Amino acid sequence: MNILLSDLNSDKIIIDIRAKYKYLLNHIPNSINILENDLLMNPTKYLNFNKEYVVYCDYGNRSKRVVNYLNTKGYKVYNLVGGFNSYLNK
Repeated sequence: MNILLSDLNSDKIIIDIRAKYKYLLNHIPNSINILENDLLMNPTKYLNFNKEYVVYCDYGNRSKRVVNYLNTKGYKVYNLVGGFNSYLNK
């Protein structure tokens, strides 16, 4: 499931799966940093089945794969189309 930057709202938790240093350099406001592998290996530690999440990486390719996997596990997760790059170019 995909979502556009213009459709983000405060109802969804935004997760940046990029490396910590990239997150510290710049990120979408109010997003949290959870590394891709941490999220994939232990989603129950970070996610709740009753909440909605938006996941992003640099360009939306890795996050799309992560979202597809988490959706198969029953989580309500959306991929930010264009990733962080879409935020930079808004």
